[in-house]
Amino acid sequence: MRCPFFVCILAFVLFQSCTSKPEAPQNADFQVYTLVDSTESGLNFVNRLDEGPGYNILHFDYFYNGAGVAIGDINNDGLPDVLMTANNSGNRLFLNKGNLKFEDITEKAGLRKDRWSTGAVMSDVNQDGLLDIYICNGGPSLDLGMLKNELYINQGDGVFKEEAEAYGIAGEHRSTQASFFDYDRDGDLDLYVMNYSDLVFRVHDLAKKTDTYPLSKYPLNSGVLYRNDGPGKFTNVSQEAGIMKPGYGLGLITSDLNGDGWIDIYVSNDYLVPNFMFINQRDGTFKDEIKERLDHCSHFSMGADYADFNNDGMQDIAELDMMPEDHVLSKTYMRPMDADLFFQVTGLGVIPQYMFNCLHVQHGFGIYSDVALMAGVAKTDWSWAALMGDVDNDGWRDYMVTNGFRRNLKNNDFVQEEFPKISEWMRQEQYDSAWTFLQDYPGYPAVNYLYRNNRDLGFQNASTDWGFKEPSYSNGAATADLDLDGDLDLVVNNIDQPAFLYRNNSSEESGHHWIRFSLTDGATRQIPFNAKVEIARPNGELLVEELITVRGFQSALEPVLHFGLGPDPSISSIKISWADGTETILKDLAVNTVHSIDKNKVRATRKSFAFQPEYAFIDYSQSIFKQPFIHQEDDYLDFDKEILLPYRQSTLGPMLSTGDANGDGWQDFYIGGGKGQAGQLFLMDPARGFYPAPCQPWTSRATSEDMGGAFADFDGDGDLDLYIASGGGGEFAPDDPLLQDHVYLNDGKGCFSGPLQGAVPDFRGSGGRVVAGDFDGDGDPDLFVAGRTMPGKYPYPGRSALLRNNKGKFEDISEQLAPGLKDIGMVTDAQFMDLNGDKKLDLVLCGEWMSIKALIQENGKFVDQTEQWGFAGHSGWWYSLEPVDVDADGDLDLIAGNIGLNNKWKIKDSHPLHVYANDFDENGSTDIVLSSEYKGKLVPARGRECSSDQMPFIKEKFPTYSQFANSSLSDVYGSEKLGEALHYEVNETRSMVWLNEGKSFKPLPLPNAAQIGPILSVVVLDANKDKYPDLVIGGDLGDTEPETPAFDGSRGMLLLGGAGGAFQPVWLKDSGFFFPTKNVRDLAIFPAGNTGRQVILIASNDSNLLALLFEGKRGG
Repeated sequence: MRCPFFVCILAFVLFQSCTSKPEAPQNADFQVYTLVDSTESGLNFVNRLDEGPGYNILHFDYFYNGAGVAIGDINNDGLPDVLMTANNSGNRLFLNKGNLKFEDITEKAGLRKDRWSTGAVMSDVNQDGLLDIYICNGGPSLDLGMLKNELYINQGDGVFKEEAEAYGIAGEHRSTQASFFDYDRDGDLDLYVMNYSDLVFRVHDLAKKTDTYPLSKYPLNSGVLYRNDGPGKFTNVSQEAGIMKPGYGLGLITSDLNGDGWIDIYVSNDYLVPNFMFINQRDGTFKDEIKERLDHCSHFSMGADYADFNNDGMQDIAELDMMPEDHVLSKTYMRPMDADLFFQVTGLGVIPQYMFNCLHVQHGFGIYSDVALMAGVAKTDWSWAALMGDVDNDGWRDYMVTNGFRRNLKNNDFVQEEFPKISEWMRQEQYDSAWTFLQDYPGYPAVNYLYRNNRDLGFQNASTDWGFKEPSYSNGAATADLDLDGDLDLVVNNIDQPAFLYRNNSSEESGHHWIRFSLTDGATRQIPFNAKVEIARPNGELLVEELITVRGFQSALEPVLHFGLGPDPSISSIKISWADGTETILKDLAVNTVHSIDKNKVRATRKSFAFQPEYAFIDYSQSIFKQPFIHQEDDYLDFDKEILLPYRQSTLGPMLSTGDANGDGWQDFYIGGGKGQAGQLFLMDPARGFYPAPCQPWTSRATSEDMGGAFADFDGDGDLDLYIASGGGGEFAPDDPLLQDHVYLNDGKGCFSGPLQGAVPDFRGSGGRVVAGDFDGDGDPDLFVAGRTMPGKYPYPGRSALLRNNKGKFEDISEQLAPGLKDIGMVTDAQFMDLNGDKKLDLVLCGEWMSIKALIQENGKFVDQTEQWGFAGHSGWWYSLEPVDVDADGDLDLIAGNIGLNNKWKIKDSHPLHVYANDFDENGSTDIVLSSEYKGKLVPARGRECSSDQMPFIKEKFPTYSQFANSSLSDVYGSEKLGEALHYEVNETRSMVWLNEGKSFKPLPLPNAAQIGPILSVVVLDANKDKYPDLVIGGDLGDTEPETPAFDGSRGMLLLGGAGGAFQPVWLKDSGFFFPTKNVRDLAIFPAGNTGRQVILIASNDSNLLALLFEGKRGG
């Protein structure tokens, strides 16, 4: 039996403590869905739960997971029929009579009613041309015989015969769903059954491979792979296939996830177990590659779907969690994550998990990034089924989510106040007392979500406008064209209320065209699962549908592929990719009809999977580095001291500094090390590549952390010297001598001496970028040194400074030349530029919680002219500045990297994010308070638990979560304390092109594909030789606090420049470019010796320094 609910709640509590783009759609002027009454349709079904003492969620924690829907044409009359599974009220089979009328044929069909059924799928298992039914069973029963799954073989006369035991696929697991697919490409359908575990285990024990949970316990607690050894015979090959891993499987995808033509398996797991991405190794085995292919996944992962939502021809992964969208609900229901445990688990190599929905957009070749936050679909309450389908026939997939929970047991006040009492009753086996309390506990009905695709990596909530109005406890759901009118109708399985049957009105009301495909294989009309239909359109869009019926949650869709086409029916070509590796090309097919395609009656040719991207980026690391460099981060955890820190400040390195250190005409570079690791200088030799310089004097400063540097001839002897800025997070005291910067002098041959005593003024702080320029016009290079943070006191800024060069020694003249510069903000990057054409260097800088600043030289001083130059009013988390003439008009524009749109705060001009810093509890330490607006008032962004960990008075002032959730920021912290606090705000998170218009700059956001992560660094090249500069962008911040999904969406991207400063994103599948490592901090570009090609260096925190060779455009 699965762990009792109260045990799992306890585990829950213990784990947690503290360009050109497609035309935007117009608002639909019709209601897409209309609810059809069951008395009218005959689809009369209720998944009614029979609860009582000893038989409820306190004994079985999946008691309210509900049941599913399976749709298929069981009698080959052309009308899709409907199976509704039930937990303890009996499955029902409904025959479609046309015009949304159904007949209940359960008794005639011979379906049992005594099992706790969950998921179901229809497939022709015995290859006789008739759909059979496979039903998964589970539930609280201790009788293993009651857990066996059922296979109903269609007899052709409306009667089904149960033969799971005979076929060898009954099992004795608690199953959620199953899927038929041909994993070994031998021409028959194999079967994967997804199960949920009886074990209560800790994921870090599994990660450490301890003997706490021996392999003998795995078979009944893992998914099962059955190989079809037919006819009528399946063999359990789970162990030899390598997929035997205990989990709590709730969502299932069987598809080619990495683009190699072989079908893989994706399982979304509940609780602490990360999801599985079993990649087919093409030899009968699978390997879990989720850590290599995803950045993170949902924590309590529920249902899942796999479909292309952005019309780029690549399918994407949707998976659900249970985060409320509403502020009050989220603060009442969400408990903060335990940072120590989170980092302990991820430190063992487990993929990070966050309590948000994920929408993993595919870059190509099975590499994905989560964009759910940017797309607006990350929070949908206690969610179950995720389904992507084009419900309005406009040519773009929309997104539906079912949600609700029969009893509202996620309320933190319930956990805090009532849970101990219930636990004691359960311990003493006083089940009547526990049930008496439980049955009066309210439910959590919710309106299902329906999002319209906005065609730019996002969705709009259209739930109410499109016909979703009924609060419900909805679980499984499936779409099908039930009335054969060319649009997707919908069936939803609910707990303790009638199932929903929605009629789709799109074909009648929208004026949009459509086309559908019913694919078969052979005389017996086998369903060719995993066949794909690709429609190329004249506007460049590529529509893809795959024959995957098992989708969403515990459900299976009609095995017909549906495409909406919008108002324009134009199609350039149609390609069918069959699962056996062949493909068929079709043309001139009529629209607004269903095309029946038999694989054996069309020409199918062998498909090549040796696809090459248009551009060539090659891993060049082993060739160009004669000795590898691996950045080593220490194990300091910032959140131990700064609980409410947004992300770690101790892991911001390494940075790259470039220059010709040995005067041979080739660019060399210095890379900083982590605390306790010396930085290293690498010299370039065209024949040898990069090799460590023989002199490395900075090894004596290994205990500090290098955060920036600049090469320049400081002493006027004709060679490049090196300035190194020190920094770091709260592991350093604010006045730590290790924060002192240093200068090293060059002997002209690349051998440096130092640090030079007295060369740098004694100012300490966590520094960052260093830029050199002769701002006083005396012929030698001066410096601007950026101050990032005051260690341990975020968001107080570090000290920024202008340093005047006096023959290799520097004087801080900030107060004379730029009063206020020293605390101008948390500066992340800067550039000396002559903005006004007066031949004097001006200073442009950027940072966190600030606008880009323009400091213009006038009369020997730097004057803040930010507003005049157009930068004011755009406060962001700006990370990088790169001057480049993007529009080829002869002046320098700016590429400004920001945090991007893919964050949880939904920041915009009308909805800024605030930060306050003060000693709110008067204990001598700085407290950080993040805040945003909710219903016209500022409210805390962080929850009661973690806020009270930092400031204990909060728990005393607000005894319940509900009280805290309903309080404003001033209610919590007091208006006087807030008024005294350091206060910043951010209203712009998009990375921008700032176009130089002569006397001001005009902002132009980069395309949304470039907004899926921060841009920490930019390099410029001309990839397509069109004379417009192109960009390689990148950077990610994976060290957020555990309640905030990491800013890790960027895997690197090529942006092609064009007229007017517009950029076009090129995804991995076409560019060939992505970062093999994560936590990328800096980029640099170099000539690749005498080859005429270029090398891009990728510096990542706590990882190898990598090099990618850019060979240009293939065939160009």
